[in-house]
Amino acid sequence: MKLLKLTPADSFFFKGHMMSEMGVPSQWIGLFPPRPNTVYGALRSAYIHRFSNFKIFREGGDEAIRAWMGTPYSFGRFKQEAIFLRQGKQLLLPVPMDYRIFRNAASGNGNPVAESLTLAENVSISNTNARYTFIRHGNARREGKDIAHSGQFVPLDHWKNTVFNQKPIQDIRALEQIVTSYMKTGIKIDRATNGAEDAHFFQMNMLNMRAECELVSCVSDPGPDFSDVAMVSLGSENRPWFLEQEDQSWSFWSNEQMLQLEEKLHATGIARIILLTPLVLPDELSTHDVFFDGNLQLTSDINAELLTWASGRPELFGGWDIVSHRPKKRQLMLPMGTVFYVKILRKDIPNLLQLANGFHLLKEKVPDRFHEGFGFAVITG
Repeated sequence: MKLLKLTPADSFFFKGHMMSEMGVPSQWIGLFPPRPNTVYGALRSAYIHRFSNFKIFREGGDEAIRAWMGTPYSFGRFKQEAIFLRQGKQLLLPVPMDYRIFRNAASGNGNPVAESLTLAENVSISNTNARYTFIRHGNARREGKDIAHSGQFVPLDHWKNTVFNQKPIQDIRALEQIVTSYMKTGIKIDRATNGAEDAHFFQMNMLNMRAECELVSCVSDPGPDFSDVAMVSLGSENRPWFLEQEDQSWSFWSNEQMLQLEEKLHATGIARIILLTPLVLPDELSTHDVFFDGNLQLTSDINAELLTWASGRPELFGGWDIVSHRPKKRQLMLPMGTVFYVKILRKDIPNLLQLANGFHLLKEKVPDRFHEGFGFAVITG
């Protein structure tokens, strides 16, 4: 696998579904981390710009470009598995949502900690058909101020050691430890008078990356060589980012953890599927339509019984279709950190273990999104 390290040359901003209206002051708070499709599109454009041009790309005249980057209407062989933040050479992963995050006031420093929730039968009146729910136990019941999962990350090694066995998470990095922000104020200049036009005032929350922090794109092998691509235009205003390529083997769980996972699956028959990137749901469907039939199709060969899931509020996925010159269809998107609990048949365990180090959920139902790195998940017990 190739890791493409992206470092901003200056401040940056990622625009979401925000509208500005003339005559009304606008204040924009952007997205971070960016959506996987934003990074995918920027890398794709940078590669085309370096080795060809967009006229040839539109016409499909360069065979090598067409093979890797496809056409304006189709994907090529270039596939982004996922995007992550990285700090001090360690990937940062989202806190799973079957954990409760809170500030441990007893420690005196107010550092956030996370305690796992317990799976239990759903015996209360609820608006969900899920047979199971989550309850607090032990330290997760203690008093403390709850913290939202959004913008909370854990270094890879600590994540693997704690989440695998559902132990407390002590090392949680907030987004403020990765980026800093400042408010940029803008006006529109009248070219005739060289003065400010009325009713054209806006503010944008610009971001700067802290030292030793970067954005990382994981590209599957075989993949295009980005070693000669030095810069990428990424985000609002096409801000410049430096690009460096690293070759790295990918094996999420250790051999020992894989053996333990196999034992757990045989003992309990229950697997946890944890999203490390957001999951785009099929067109015009909600979580009710997709998951409430009690099944979750992991691959074309594995159809598991869905026991329950822990997730945040779905976000809106869309954007602008630059080929058709119109807005893209709006779809719901589950946030990273979402956890699914599924019941696995014994005969499916060998095939499930092959997915444990990373796969794309709902790949068959949302085929256009897995190329961009949406729905990347790992499996544990």
